Amino acid sequence: MTTRRLPTRVALAAAAFAIVPGSAACSDEGDHMGADGSMMGGGLPAESTAPSSAGDHDQADVMFSMMMVPHHLQAIEMADLAPSRSADPELLALARQIKAAQQPEVDTMTTWLASWGAEPMMGHEPSAPHGGGMNGMVTADELRELGALEGEAFDRRWLELMVEHHEGAVDMAEDVIAAGRHAPTRALAVAIIEAQQTEIAQMKAMLAG
Repeated sequence: MTTRRLPTRVALAAAAFAIVPGSAACSDEGDHMGADGSMMGGGLPAESTAPSSAGDHDQADVMFSMMMVPHHLQAIEMADLAPSRSADPELLALARQIKAAQQPEVDTMTTWLASWGAEPMMGHEPSAPHGGGMNGMVTADELRELGALEGEAFDRRWLELMVEHHEGAVDMAEDVIAAGRHAPTRALAVAIIEAQQTEIAQMKAMLAG
């Protein structure tokens, strides 16, 4: 499989000013939110669940949430395919875990975007191909192929695609840690890296087994 690794940092810098409405909204107005609290279930930073002010953030933070929302939604879409197509208890448990972790993160990032006067990059359905630095996104054709499979064939293809998808999320999270300044976004990115690297290792072990 060819990994669709895009130059995310370049995309963040270039796309932000072209896409995000009201770039001036990314000022230092409002209260700064700390990121040193405890973690909630599914790896979501506890403080990230509170509405964020339009405070200390930059275009890298905005673009991260704009891209990660549809990225997470596609992972949830893939997780929703599993119950009717797989009989593997470990895969089914992993699919439930992915959905339980990522839906609250989608809700959190959507709240941040609203406070920043921006929206997720949802010009297409979550199953459609995306560009703009959303690494690891599954194409519409790949998702249709996956939906037509059952049993062990589904399990293997689901794991292959989800590993690639998770690796793309880790890349995006690493980029915003390097370029962003919004503390809750950076905390969420750290949590995404930790959770998804663990799941990547688990899925690779399942494929090897």
